[in-house]
Amino acid sequence: PQEAAIFTDGRYTLQVRQQVSAADWEYVGVPATSVASWLGAHAPDGGRIGYDPWLHTRAWVEEARKALAEKGAELVAVDTNPIDAVWPSKP
Repeated sequence: PQEAAIFTDGRYTLQVRQQVSAADWEYVGVPATSVASWLGAHAPDGGRIGYDPWLHTRAWVEEARKALAEKGAELVAVDTNPIDAVWPSKP
């Protein structure tokens, strides 16, 4: 609850800074930093990190599980994507 990151590739590095507050989010560039490695470094000990299984490859899931296991955290597939709940009018 104390940290949040937004991951962007090189196409959106300027746009994200205009549209997302640095007071609330850490800007993380991919692929220079992988989402899985960031989660492994920032997840709380024993934490549970939800993910949408329809949006991630098996390889990514395994990479993230391995990174989180080092912190005693786990990756948990969610039944519904929480973004869908907060952004119902998305294009």
